Amino acid sequence: MPKTEMSRFHIHDELSAPEGSVPVLKGALATGGQLPNFLGVLAGSPAALRGYARFRSELRHGELDMATIERIALAVAEHHGSQPGIAMHSRMARTAGLGLDEVAMAREFDSRDERQAALLRFLKALVKTGERPPVHLHEEAREVGWSDEQLLEAIAYLSLESFIALVNVAGEVPVDGSAEESRTSTLRAAETLWAPSPPPAARTTTRRWSSSASAGRAPSSWCCWTARSVSRRWERPSPSSPTGCCPSG
Repeated sequence: MPKTEMSRFHIHDELSAPEGSVPVLKGALATGGQLPNFLGVLAGSPAALRGYARFRSELRHGELDMATIERIALAVAEHHGSQPGIAMHSRMARTAGLGLDEVAMAREFDSRDERQAALLRFLKALVKTGERPPVHLHEEAREVGWSDEQLLEAIAYLSLESFIALVNVAGEVPVDGSAEESRTSTLRAAETLWAPSPPPAARTTTRRWSSSASAGRAPSSWCCWTARSVSRRWERPSPSSPTGCCPSG
């Protein structure tokens, strides 16, 4: 009988988590699945959970497409040996349209697409050496069409995915669904956190994320949107929102 994987950190749910993490967890649960193990672990630190949620929320308004983001996530997860990240983003990359060969190449900071390959080589130099990337890699990325805005956003995703991978590795966080078959629904909840968001018009409707998710972009913060999806209309939380993860506006 295979050994059950155990996390070094407690994997919280909305009942066991510190009070400051509960609003964010309840928001994630409102997506219709169980909590991904990573979020359950991160809930042990409300500040870390809110910081992660805010960072990811802001990046949703960026310029990079999902295929590019998933390539970065796969490369980082492989570099750090984050099994939950490899499993999650292999699935997400396929959903974003990457073939099996591109998924395998992304894990090695590579791609058959020269534009993507130039970006991954630039990022690889940051991760592998921890030093200033050679100038020629920066120039190559610009020459194939990456703007400074996109390069900076790619570095932001690199740092975010590195944070996730470090938590997974440090805590020996098990792959979602590895302990029991019923937890495969965690992938659906996690995919919602990474998915593109619905168009502005969806903010005035009642609980229509599931039917309009493929149409466009979500409200500015997944944690605030999901927490408030139980109401009769979309509301943009004030800066004093109890989740602490929503930008003012």
